[in-house]
Amino acid sequence: MTNVTITPSQQIIKAAAKDVVVDDALGRKITLRKPSPLANLDFAKAAGGSELNMLYLAEVAHLKFVSAIDGEPVPTPAFEAQLRALYQRLGEEGNEAAQRGVAASFINVATSESELKNS
Repeated sequence: MTNVTITPSQQIIKAAAKDVVVDDALGRKITLRKPSPLANLDFAKAAGGSELNMLYLAEVAHLKFVSAIDGEPVPTPAFEAQLRALYQRLGEEGNEAAQRGVAASFINVATSESELKNS
């Protein structure tokens, strides 16, 4: 039997790879997942590419983490029309729940990992 030690950084990375499910005020289950590097690239292009508007990006950045709504898979938006459609589909309640879920489960994880590196 081998004892395997997992470092704090590995624990954070493993936790970030998991799906996170949040409930919105309408009772929908929104599944969030860290996007792949290619999905990030496609999303950046959909959000404006080289003419990136930071206010617009701040309003829609959480959408790249949405992987399902009530168990129905949702592809990461690769075109502005897809981005707008997902934003509208989620509505105020879904966007708010997704933003909170991303902040709690993905943004804080990245902060914790950088704090560990500086320790």
